[in-house]
Amino acid sequence: MNGTSRFSPLLAMPGPPASNRLPDCPVVSHRERRLDFRRDLVAGQRVIISFIYSRCEGVCPMATERLRAVHARLAAAGGEPFRFISLSIDPARDTPDDLHRYAARFGVADIEGWDFVVGTPSATLALQRVLGALDPAEPGGTTDLRSHSGMLMMGNDRTNRWGGIAAGCEPAHIAAAFQRLTRPGSLRAMLEAG
Repeated sequence: MNGTSRFSPLLAMPGPPASNRLPDCPVVSHRERRLDFRRDLVAGQRVIISFIYSRCEGVCPMATERLRAVHARLAAAGGEPFRFISLSIDPARDTPDDLHRYAARFGVADIEGWDFVVGTPSATLALQRVLGALDPAEPGGTTDLRSHSGMLMMGNDRTNRWGGIAAGCEPAHIAAAFQRLTRPGSLRAMLEAG
């Protein structure tokens, strides 16, 4: 896969923001809001994107629980605003209402700036592909939802830095990686600061 078709971890991409490669597909949030994924959720923002489905009994609940703790850490730290996006990878079955119930189960349904979204099957596949959340052995996706990516994608559209981290990492580690990766400034300054 070439470097222009997916986000590269901890790498500043030359040229236009990496989110420009994201399809600006319509999605619907758990709050029943119609949004354009790139324009409304990613453009100009610091984001963490997770991949979930409401009937998941594997990595999704653990990832959402960890992200709840990450959100609390980031909110307590203050600083620049950030957004969490949880993209349903089961658009054939997940509805906005299903996603609302799922978010409520973890106490995050009312957190402003955290959207649980569902798109069409083709848009979902396109988003997963561009975000590097598909198994390279199955570029067309898989029908076995249990084998979906356990990665969180994160980035800052303004600085054009994007990366990924395993959803199973400790919340403190995820929050620290997000803060380092998405802070303003040059890549050189980021690397020198450690």
